[in-house]
Amino acid sequence: QRACLADNGVQAFSFVQNELEAVFIPAGAPHQVRNLKSCMKVALDFVSPEGVLESLEQSLRIRKLPEGHLAKEDKLQGQCMVIESARAAVEIIKKADEAAAALR
Repeated sequence: QRACLADNGVQAFSFVQNELEAVFIPAGAPHQVRNLKSCMKVALDFVSPEGVLESLEQSLRIRKLPEGHLAKEDKLQGQCMVIESARAAVEIIKKADEAAAALR
């Protein structure tokens, strides 16, 4: 931890997460996990509307990596997020239109 701060100016924190506890890691915060026992991870990733452009740009940078590069996999799936968000928005608008029509 001291080396991380001295070498990179990054303050590291260590803690033990117990059963039934959740951990919130802010967007953009680098983190590392070491499992002390066998466990199952459940993660929910969220990209705010303000971060969509950066996510798409990152996806494009990943796509330009050479084949076989360890980081080649597009874990952000920015295009999928945009398409799914648009689909969900259209569905909400349709439901709102239907509700408004029912009130007329």
